[in-house]
Amino acid sequence: MRQFLVAGLISALLVPTVTAGTTYKWVDEKGKVHYSDKPPLPQEAKTAPSELNRGGVVVKNPEVLKAEQEAKAAQRSEEQKLLEQRRRDNALLKTYTKPEEVDLVRDRALEGIDAEIKSSQLRRKTVEQHIVEANKQIGRLEKLKRPVPQDILDDIKRDQSELTRIDALIKAREQDKVEVKQKAEGDKRRLIELQAATKR
Repeated sequence: MRQFLVAGLISALLVPTVTAGTTYKWVDEKGKVHYSDKPPLPQEAKTAPSELNRGGVVVKNPEVLKAEQEAKAAQRSEEQKLLEQRRRDNALLKTYTKPEEVDLVRDRALEGIDAEIKSSQLRRKTVEQHIVEANKQIGRLEKLKRPVPQDILDDIKRDQSELTRIDALIKAREQDKVEVKQKAEGDKRRLIELQAATKR
């Protein structure tokens, strides 16, 4: 009986005691194992601390937990991609009955963008002409050695800002054309694949 009591005491001393809260276990730079109710500072631990339950069993290892979380996140991301792909596939099959229809939709979209670009280019020419006329007026005033009214200078500044805005708009719409073509090409290719799969 006495031997059992001694053995029990020795076992109790070997297992870290947890009275309340969380117990952390970690190894320092010298390889010594530590137990504490507070997590170690980064410079104190060579390994990431593990959390122990009341019985001294590891219940949460940060490295394992992180790996599990990353795996779950990757799985959710993959599932989301599959759902999104199915949604796009269904939309394609409901929208088009043959690949040539994708070309028609693409061409209509490109026509609309080209019309906007042409309108912007015409607007640009008008603004440029305003600047030319304003500069001519400034030249005449300077020849007569008269001061240039501030409103003329302000008009030129506004027109130059307008040119910058128009150029940015044209550039953006040109990029839209590229994206419309790329999307149509991908949609057409995918539609052909889907329709071929349904015929098998």
